[in-house]
Amino acid sequence: MRTWRALVSAALALALCGTGVPATAEEDASAESLPQAVTVSFTQESIDAFSGVDLDVSVTAGATAISGATATLSLRHIVLTDAQDIEAWLTGETTGMQWGGDLQVDDYEIPDTDAGQTSAFVISATRAQLSLGDLYGATGFVPFVVIVTTADGQQQRVTGVVPWNQGESVGDTTVVVPITAPTTSTELYTEDELTDWVASDGIFARMSEALAGTTVVIAIDAKIVASITANDSTGAAAAWLAALQDEHPVVPLSYGNGSTTALVSAGAETVPTVDSSVTGWAGSTTIWTEGDTLDADTASALTSAGYTSAVVSSQRVTNLDWQTSYSLAGLDLIISDSSVSTAIEQVLSGAVSDPQYPVALRASVTDPGVDRLVVVPTTWNRQASTLRAILQAFASASWTELSDDVSISTSSEANTTAATLSDSTGTMVDADQLSALVAQSKAADVVAGAIADSSATTVRTSLDRTLMTLSSPDWPDQSRWATELQTAIQSAQTTAGAVQLGEQASVRLISSESRLPVAIVNNLSYPVTVTVVIKPSNGRLVVEEVEPITIEAHSTTQILVPVRAVANGDVTLDMQIVDESGNTIGTAVTRDMSVSAEWESVTAGIFALAIALLFGFGLFKGILRHLRGRGRTDSSATSEKVSADAHQTGSTEPAPADTPAPGTEETHR
Repeated sequence: MRTWRALVSAALALALCGTGVPATAEEDASAESLPQAVTVSFTQESIDAFSGVDLDVSVTAGATAISGATATLSLRHIVLTDAQDIEAWLTGETTGMQWGGDLQVDDYEIPDTDAGQTSAFVISATRAQLSLGDLYGATGFVPFVVIVTTADGQQQRVTGVVPWNQGESVGDTTVVVPITAPTTSTELYTEDELTDWVASDGIFARMSEALAGTTVVIAIDAKIVASITANDSTGAAAAWLAALQDEHPVVPLSYGNGSTTALVSAGAETVPTVDSSVTGWAGSTTIWTEGDTLDADTASALTSAGYTSAVVSSQRVTNLDWQTSYSLAGLDLIISDSSVSTAIEQVLSGAVSDPQYPVALRASVTDPGVDRLVVVPTTWNRQASTLRAILQAFASASWTELSDDVSISTSSEANTTAATLSDSTGTMVDADQLSALVAQSKAADVVAGAIADSSATTVRTSLDRTLMTLSSPDWPDQSRWATELQTAIQSAQTTAGAVQLGEQASVRLISSESRLPVAIVNNLSYPVTVTVVIKPSNGRLVVEEVEPITIEAHSTTQILVPVRAVANGDVTLDMQIVDESGNTIGTAVTRDMSVSAEWESVTAGIFALAIALLFGFGLFKGILRHLRGRGRTDSSATSEKVSADAHQTGSTEPAPADTPAPGTEETHR
């Protein structure tokens, strides 16, 4: 069913272009009386067993005026359901094919037409004239032919098909119309750009005019909303956005219409959300930009980022059943009808003439009873008036009703099937080149998280916006994209390296406990709060934990980290700066240290021994002096006593031999 719809959509769009293009007679003398061009257009959305048919016919005369000519309408009694059969009928390649019997409806007079002029008339056939009641229940296309016969018997054939719709239920169609702006490398659109775009002849004004009074859902680039919030001093752009939101439901596209699939392919583990890139505007939990590129890895990243659903193109779902809801890696899928989107794209490109819009749209649908989501190509703003005509064709169709319910195809937990997706059909930027920006942005984001004030949000928002803008597939100039990518990589690299450990020299520890000096450099314009973590390579040294410290903008701060020696030897210190979550900031460095903790004990012991020796020597000398002094004192005292005794008795005899006088020697008789 899905394959048939896609083929019929493509073939019919091409074929209808053929029916809308004048059919020209062969260039020979006998064909001079034939019209220069005959165009037949079918303006109804479809016919059935209970309706007639109206065909708009225009005839342009060549060098010879047309007079007395007739047009005969014939239908084939068959419903075509194969794209190749339809194309064969429209191109006249019907040899050997069973087409059913001719059903000639009626002859119609062609108004007399002067040379070079065009006449228009309507061929009408009633239900009774068509006699197609026995085709009840079939769905497809009934082939017809209009044969123009001139007064002299020359004939010209124009073939076509009309949609046959019998017994079908009616479903809702939600048309999502994206509003984007030209891709620029700047983080925000300027006020001058916004003013020009919302002016009466600007692209935004033309788009809103084309959508006025229609039933659609607007998907607007989040970058437009952020720019209006920041750069609209006159209020003109804000008024335009408010008027748009008053008339239509508005959902956000990713910032800069960026591709999260491209970011994940480039190594991103998480993806920016609308909330992270647009301040003051609540984001959606549905992502609207991944229809042709979504894969399981991206679905997981989107789920982690807080998204609950995503759009995926029906041409990607290999196990598609319009009655089933789908999910991928925990992400609910909204299936967009790629066949209808393709038909719209062909109409916008000019491959289908104006009167055939309803036919082309109806041809792209095989089951009108199913509610469907249709995403309009982002390039529609170049043909805004054509899109309006397409929306009017939807509004007048009997096989569907327009809806502005954006949740029309979201899945429910009660009946959800895992989707099987074919390879991506969408366009993405070069993931290998983008990976360098993703890596540097990761490092810069960690640094931004350490900023000690509200500026952290500003820096992180800027990083997210840059990532999304450069992941967008809408860049028209790849060389410019490559240049802007390199500029963004250098900017992120500068931010990532702005907070670093200062130069660290090798040191020698000669005490059992000390404080290790560590310098931290902050080149940002904002203060940062960080923690230094030091891990020794072995157990010879114990490093104490330190408290977080705030480093002012454009400054270098030195902290002292307590360390304690356990044993002598060499130690390598792994040093890094981390944020409050333990994420490494900047580049980790190593520092060699030689631990000689016993030198302090040895030196102290030697000093103590020297003091003890000096003290002992002094004490010894003091004792000697004391003893010598005491001896002299005793001798003097004895002499004085003898003298006193002698003086008292008048005797001059010497003292007894057991107490010899000092300096005297003892004599025996």
